[in-house]
Amino acid sequence: MWIRSQSKEVLSESKQIIVEGKEIIDQGYLRLGTYESKDRAIEVLNMIEDRIMNGSRFDEIQNGRRKTRDFVFQMPEV
Repeated sequence: MWIRSQSKEVLSESKQIIVEGKEIIDQGYLRLGTYESKDRAIEVLNMIEDRIMNGSRFDEIQNGRRKTRDFVFQMPEV
């Protein structure tokens, strides 16, 4: 799943996302977001899980052609 960091400076195709204290880290080293508490970080991780469960790709028709696009999850501000 594609995720854009809270700072908007990182775009990552994430395979492993973990909560480390108040931070959400991608693949052990990319910081995707920092929150006011561990509980809030877990809440955001739950939002990512929901997006994965609902599907991270969608189809659209443009000029009679079907295109498949990937959804990019934007890390919420605090």
